[in-house]
Amino acid sequence: MKFKFVLFAAAILTFAASCKEEAPIPPTNTELLTAGPWIGNGLTANPGIDPFGTGTPITDLWASPLVSACSKDDFTTYKVDGTYVTDDGATKCDPADPQTTSGTWSFASNETQLVMDSSATPYTITKLDASNLEFQLFEPFFQSTFTVSFIRK
Repeated sequence: MKFKFVLFAAAILTFAASCKEEAPIPPTNTELLTAGPWIGNGLTANPGIDPFGTGTPITDLWASPLVSACSKDDFTTYKVDGTYVTDDGATKCDPADPQTTSGTWSFASNETQLVMDSSATPYTITKLDASNLEFQLFEPFFQSTFTVSFIRK
């Protein structure tokens, strides 16, 4: 009788252990990118650039006059069909410009690069999660790496 009880207890414990919840499957990069609109919140250059010829390089371009206030409310929505729409937001820099523009996007290099409109120069993704998108691009003219940051709108 004691042996049957031990077997029964072992069976119950084995069954209980096998019923553990499965770990959630993390979202794919496509799911993260297309989950909603992205709005810019940073642009830096490393090393800094001196576009005004003042002798003082600028590293935080987002805080400089190079990025106008009317550009800071623009947002982009990536769609699962490989298209995107960029909206000029509430403050347009030029009233004659269309409110939205669109194009195509795709991933390259095992989803570590973002290609916009079949550009020959992809953006290297350095961060992509539910709240943040960040990518880099080397600009040969300035001999600098630009980092562009976005947050979920």
